[in-house]
Amino acid sequence: MRSPWTRRKREVTPSNPLKHVGARVGWIAGLLLTLAACQSSERYVWGDYEDSVFRVTSAAGEVDVQNELAEMLELVQRAADKDKPVPPGLHAHIGLLYSLAGDSGNAEAAFRTEMALYPESAAFLGGVLERAKGQAGVPQP
Repeated sequence: MRSPWTRRKREVTPSNPLKHVGARVGWIAGLLLTLAACQSSERYVWGDYEDSVFRVTSAAGEVDVQNELAEMLELVQRAADKDKPVPPGLHAHIGLLYSLAGDSGNAEAAFRTEMALYPESAAFLGGVLERAKGQAGVPQP
């Protein structure tokens, strides 16, 4: 019988070269993901677009529409200068601002630009234009 204070000898087995492959692959994948996250991934030029939507929709009567419109048109120019697209909905927001300013011709043009850039918006904005033509007399294309 063996004494409880004696150690058992370790069995010598040949080293398995694939034993730590999973851990190595995990570390490499983690490193690659970290490096990929460090790249500039901003696809669109957002600027103050989201804040403008919030200001205009939450306090429509208290917003300086001309100032908001100038900011959004400047954002479109910045995106063009950087050769990046504007975010979805920006031209529709510009159309809303033109509409609030009473400029139905530019509002329609902005809505049509949005529909050309983002065809998935055509169903909604087409309906907006149809209702606007019936109510406010937006000019026909």
